[in-house]
Parts: sequence; structure tokens; C-alpha cells
Amino acid sequence: GSWGAFDAYRRFLQFWGMGHGIDRFRFDALMRSIKSELGVAKKAEIPPDAMLDVADRYRRFIEDAGVVIVDDPLEQVEHCVDFVLRSWDAEKARVYRAELQIAEEWGTAVVVQAMVYGNLGERSGTGVVLTCDAPNSPGDVRIHGDFVVQGQGDDVVSGLVETFPVSEEQRREQGILRVRSLERDFPRIHEALLGHARTLVRDEGMFHQEIEFTFESDEPEGLYILQTRDSVMAEVSSVLAFVPGEALERSKLATGVGAGGGALSGRLARSSRDIDDLRRRFPEDPIVLVRPDTVPDDIPLILRVEGLITALGGATSHAALVAQRLGRSCVVGCRDLEAYDDRAPVRLGGRTLEIGEFVSISGIDGSVYAGRHPSSPVRRRRLA
Repeated sequence: GSWGAFDAYRRFLQFWGMGHGIDRFRFDALMRSIKSELGVAKKAEIPPDAMLDVADRYRRFIEDAGVVIVDDPLEQVEHCVDFVLRSWDAEKARVYRAELQIAEEWGTAVVVQAMVYGNLGERSGTGVVLTCDAPNSPGDVRIHGDFVVQGQGDDVVSGLVETFPVSEEQRREQGILRVRSLERDFPRIHEALLGHARTLVRDEGMFHQEIEFTFESDEPEGLYILQTRDSVMAEVSSVLAFVPGEALERSKLATGVGAGGGALSGRLARSSRDIDDLRRRFPEDPIVLVRPDTVPDDIPLILRVEGLITALGGATSHAALVAQRLGRSCVVGCRDLEAYDDRAPVRLGGRTLEIGEFVSISGIDGSVYAGRHPSSPVRRRRLA
């Protein structure tokens, strides 16, 4: 459809601009401005004709920043391949490899493949599922994860959009009573994904998988598996949980998706400067970073804090997976969080929070509380 083609071009322009050093927050601000002008809450609500104008505005924005845009498709591909190869030597990548002890000599690879479109309309979408054992059916497999409607392949992984749960069990566990799930709203896609998961894990004997997918329609023939890879399973371990009580419930600000770690009380920060200041003034206190979302550029910040809250993203987003691997407590998809840039106030659950103020987060159930609260160990098995 024309909407999908215009959106694909807009995405390419943003990738091109960021590859040439334009800060992603400037693109976020541009999209917020466009949605405000058009009176829509979500990008998917922009009409096709207006989406063409959006793409043109992105192009003018990039050219005004002094970036030359190449229009030849083959040259575009060659430049994009070069962007990816050079990303291996970026400072954020070096920091991440050092933390996880990944060899510098490995290098990175680039896959060039035909695109499929999850943004063709309201019956298309994209997502990520994780496989795990079915608790009441030994030897069987179940799936959970995140998806979006009318989105492209990297939307869920990037954590830049509001996501919905894959399974009905997730939807109920997260207390989301009125939103969709893949299992309920796209049952044939869910059934087909579950079939692929069972083939890989149960029939072929592979480890549990992390599967990225796109569907161009709600029929099984429209489902495409973009990639699949082994998930890393953590052993049963002890994590902290907040001690229940009236004081805890009275201080509750919001609920997101628990994406790793346990209970943590720490001082609020939103930038590198905040972290520096808080470490100097309160060297013994943990720090909780708030971000609208996270991208690879944020890895150095995540490494410097003990906790993370994001407004967007789901349990399979970049923020969640990085936090899990780094052992941080993390809450993602906290819809009541407003933290668009480093200058505006942080608002959570309708309340303005000060930098350095204590907040408490639970990476188990996604709860966020004002102040500090006592915790105690519990045993929990999770994906890492």
C-alpha cells in the first residue's frame, strides 16, 4: 500500500540521517510535532497522502542539516552496508563488548535481503516471540513476546513503539484488560508461530528460540520468519521483591512490563550529567535511569546505573534484553512515563519527579513506586 511505501522511505531517511550523526531525539521531536499538527495519537493514524508529506519533511530536515542524500538504490545499499560494518568500531559497541567479554576480533556481518511489509494495514504487523516450556504439558512448547500492528521489522526490537503482548496469558498477567493480543486478535498468525516454535524446539531438538517475525496479512501465508536464534536461559536464582504493605501500595505511581532483575530503590537520573552528579553526591546509592526508549547509543548509560525505566518497548525490546544480560533491574513499556528529552520535567503517573528523588522499581511485575521500600529475596526462573 502507499502508506507502507511512504513509511518505508521515511524510515530509510531517518536511518540515513542518524548514520550521518543527526541525533535521534531530533527525529522524535519532528514526529511528535507532525502528529500534533495532524491531531493523531499514533503514526499509524496518519492518512496516506499526509504520510507522503511526512517523508518529504524528513528529507528537507536532513538536507537542512547539511547531509547529502543518495537516491540511487544500489548506492544506498552500499552506504548502508558500510554504516553497519563501521558500527563495530563505535565507542558504544566497544563498551558493550568489554562488559560482556566479546572478542574484538570477531567483527560483524551484514545480511542484505528482500523486505516484507508489516505496515500494509491494520491486519499486518511485526513482533518477537520467545519460546519456553509449557508448564502443564511436559515436552511441549509455548510462546510469549511482543508485537505491533502496522509496523516494520525493527520496531519491536528497537523499543521505539508501544507494543502488545503475544499471548492471552501475558495480557492477563500484565493487567491489560482492553488491549489486543496476537493470540486473540490474530489467532491464525499465533497458531502458525506456535507451530514453527514446536518444529524448532520439540521436533528438531534445538534450544529455546528468540524468533523475529512479520506478517503482511492475518493469513498464515502472510507470515514471514525474519530470523531465529538461541535464547539464553538463566538458572533458578534469588532476586529481591518488595515487602507488601499499605505504604507500598499508597506510593504506587505506575505499572509497566517487568523485564529483568528484582526490586530496586534508587535515585532518579535521565542523563550522563545526572549520573555524574549523583555518583559524586551519593556514592553509595543505586541510580535508576529513565528514558523514553533505548537504542544502542544508550548502552554506556545503562552500564553506569543499576535500574532502568522506559516509556516504550516490551519484554523483547533492545532495552529489556540488554538490561537482562547486564543484570540490571528493568521496567519497560511504562505508558504513564513522560521523559521526552533531557530538558523537560520527568512525569510519572501524573506526578512530576525531581532528579535525585528516590523511586522503586520491580523487574518482576513492572511496578513503579515513589520513595524507598524494603525488599526480601524470592526465587525466580527467568529468561536472560
